[in-house]
Amino acid sequence: MTCKQCGHVYHEKYNPPKVAGLCDHDQTELYQREDDKAETVARRIQVFLSQTQPLIEYYTKRGLLVEVDGTRSIDEVSVDLLGAIKKFIA
Repeated sequence: MTCKQCGHVYHEKYNPPKVAGLCDHDQTELYQREDDKAETVARRIQVFLSQTQPLIEYYTKRGLLVEVDGTRSIDEVSVDLLGAIKKFIA
């Protein structure tokens, strides 16, 4: 949940607001984006398992899957991506 005014973020279990539905900082109404709702997350997981996971296995078996750590800096990720592309083009 996010405060409409100040943008403070809450979690219903791990960081709930003191008063349900209201921001602790300014008492503004909280909202939840559609893509943060449990039903949406469950659907994304279902789609991943049915559509993406089989592709990962398919390309891994053929030696065509490259994994890149996207948590690093943009420059580091870019170097890895370009290196992977060059291997397949060559």
